[in-house]
Amino acid sequence: MTSLTFGTVAASFLASAVEIVEALTIVLAVGITRQWRSSLLGAGAALAVLAVIVATLGPAIVSVVPIDTLRLVVGGLLIVFGLQWLTKAVEREAGLRAKRDERDIYQREVAALRARTKPGRSGSGPSRNGEEPSDE
Repeated sequence: MTSLTFGTVAASFLASAVEIVEALTIVLAVGITRQWRSSLLGAGAALAVLAVIVATLGPAIVSVVPIDTLRLVVGGLLIVFGLQWLTKAVEREAGLRAKRDERDIYQREVAALRARTKPGRSGSGPSRNGEEPSDE
């Protein structure tokens, strides 16, 4: 593996890891506040849909669009998003933008979910039959 290939793989992995942390924050907030079953089923369904989309559209895109055009479009999108992320990072370090705090985001998600959970529904409060809801 060349150093350029390794750098590309490492950068892709780190960018994906950021998104995974954000998705995990939401799944944890829903699981703790409402039910683990519904949050895990939702995450599993999302992964299944993503796998189907990639398996279906991945080969179709490569067979229809020339690889050089695809590389140009994807590279352009990566540059645009990368520059936006870089701008946000510089603004955060300069003190022009608040730093991102995953713990604060998690607590806000939990508070919002608790505010929407009604007694008698899955989550907090007794269920319709008077029993406490179970954390599945």
